[in-house]
Amino acid sequence: MSACMKHDIETCVKEEKYRGLIIYHNINPEFGSGYYSIVNPFIKFKNGKSPHCHSVSLSQSKRIIDCFHRLRKGKPVKGQIAIRAKAMRLLNQYIKLSH
Repeated sequence: MSACMKHDIETCVKEEKYRGLIIYHNINPEFGSGYYSIVNPFIKFKNGKSPHCHSVSLSQSKRIIDCFHRLRKGKPVKGQIAIRAKAMRLLNQYIKLSH
């Protein structure tokens, strides 16, 4: 069974690894729209799941992962706060953004 099938998402179309993390391309069957899930397989919760976040494009997913690695190494991060918040989520640190 592939990791795509084990991941609890609507419909996984494609699985790709990028810099150690996993990117799943998913299709929401209700709306027929695509989105991406990024999973950190190195952290596991008691329920067996891993920290993850969602994005709308592959390029945005890769920016989140690049930001994740900069944060993990303690390097300064520039760019959108939403990208940084999603990268922090992959580190299992949650930032609440107020609108």
